[in-house]
Amino acid sequence: MSADPKDCREALQHAERTATTRTPDLKAQLTKISRGFLRPWIELERRMPLWRGVRELRGVKALQVLRSRLDAADGQVAECQRLVTGWRELADQEQARGKNVTTARDMLETFQANLVVAVRRKEDVEKALAKKLRDLFKGAKGREPQTDQELHEWLASAECKAATAFEPTPLPQAAEGGRRS
Repeated sequence: MSADPKDCREALQHAERTATTRTPDLKAQLTKISRGFLRPWIELERRMPLWRGVRELRGVKALQVLRSRLDAADGQVAECQRLVTGWRELADQEQARGKNVTTARDMLETFQANLVVAVRRKEDVEKALAKKLRDLFKGAKGREPQTDQELHEWLASAECKAATAFEPTPLPQAAEGGRRS
């Protein structure tokens, strides 16, 4: 399920009707309908990484979850870029045919805003992953990496592979209480 421009011809038809309609109320209604066709698909695309993240948190290490989220974010950015490119081409083609492309441009702006959000989410995941890797370095070496190059060299080392093979988890409350007595 995606809001591919080729699958959204009905939204485009409503947008074209909007251009030829003379009454403002009908224009507003048709514009709302054409935008409404795309809204559920956009929301679904936005929620998919959240569902994936909740499912992955069950029994999977944090580093693996972050890497998986980064892969998902990369895919979402690529999909948003594809949609922006497709809608831009569609709007340009329709404009070349002399048709009114106001609504198509509005939809393009919506997809461009989604792209900005997807890029921002990807950057957030990248920051979280970088922080986790720095934390692992600090745990293994007892200090912060002095440079990014030092961190990258450590990430490529066998020591890093050993450090990321197992991440200790906190003891449950009952186990901690039993240990103190």
